[in-house]
Amino acid sequence: MVEVEGFWLLDIIGDRSDIVATINIRVGDFRLHGVKVRRPHGFGQPFVSVPGKGTSGISLAMGSKTRDAIRIASLNAYADATGHRW
Repeated sequence: MVEVEGFWLLDIIGDRSDIVATINIRVGDFRLHGVKVRRPHGFGQPFVSVPGKGTSGISLAMGSKTRDAIRIASLNAYADATGHRW
């Protein structure tokens, strides 16, 4: 089960993408702080980045069910807060 516990809109311009939100998410029995919703420059779909090993001590494989659930919950939280759905 994935649950959004905290959500904050941001507007941080990056080199290749902008951070538009940061989220704290509970995934089963652990919690991720600082999951980022990013909007790429130019064209493309938004994506979600989870903290790396250096900041969270956990790594999630691309394509894993857990990572996909985090991505879906994050993008839904952003859409609910802003009314913007991609």
